Amino acid sequence: MVINLKHEINIKANLRTDLAIDDTTEEISGRKIKVTSIKIDKKNSKLIHKKCGNYLTIEFKDVTDIDNREKLTLVLTKELKKLLKKLNLINKRCLIIGLGNSNSTPDSLGPRVVKKIITTAYLKDIGPGFSDVAAYSVGVKGETGFESKDIVKALVKIYKPDFIFVVDSLASKSLKRLNKTIQITDTGINPGSGVANNRLEISEKVLGVKTIAIGVPTVVDLKNLVNNIEENMMVTSRDIDFIVENIANIIAISINKALHKKYDSK
Repeated sequence: MVINLKHEINIKANLRTDLAIDDTTEEISGRKIKVTSIKIDKKNSKLIHKKCGNYLTIEFKDVTDIDNREKLTLVLTKELKKLLKKLNLINKRCLIIGLGNSNSTPDSLGPRVVKKIITTAYLKDIGPGFSDVAAYSVGVKGETGFESKDIVKALVKIYKPDFIFVVDSLASKSLKRLNKTIQITDTGINPGSGVANNRLEISEKVLGVKTIAIGVPTVVDLKNLVNNIEENMMVTSRDIDFIVENIANIIAISINKALHKKYDSK
């Protein structure tokens, strides 16, 4: 499904959110999984405070049911393959970056995904059916002392990837999208945005390499839910550990299948 933003702009776009779809009037339908494509131009970028580029949003009911998880994995894999084909990135060298804090569950999506990625960059002979893939979890500035952007730039210089997948937790302004939305965009990402700690941008503009961001909203800013509140607090779900682990598994499997033909044939 494609949204025409000329008729779908939401005037409440000033509320805190990392999701482009939050700033349209599009509602989640009764279908279990829905895919929405949004292209933001310069005019609409100013209206909804989102970068120009392409945004693909996958909405789903939940991942507590194994059947739902399997269906979501199939849909995400299909969309990633379509995107790589469109961008002429099939069988190209890929660097996967996990952003976030592994010690903070809502912010641990990136590191959890990286742990499940099939890496091949260390092999002298990768062999047919597998792509050249490296993965790294950059941690947070409080742990490393470095900006995530600077670490990724160093890795790009060393590894020289053709493109990058960067995975991070996001924030939504809506509880109905919490842990139930995957956003894929070619606009890059600001590390820490999901936990109100925006760092320097990681994008093609900064790195000189095609950068595809994959994010899931794991928190909602309390100010989006309660009027006249001054506390800087983020809201998440009670079962966030179980949810994040399952979504991380779905994203990792989908990336592995999109990158490695032999893995997808199993």
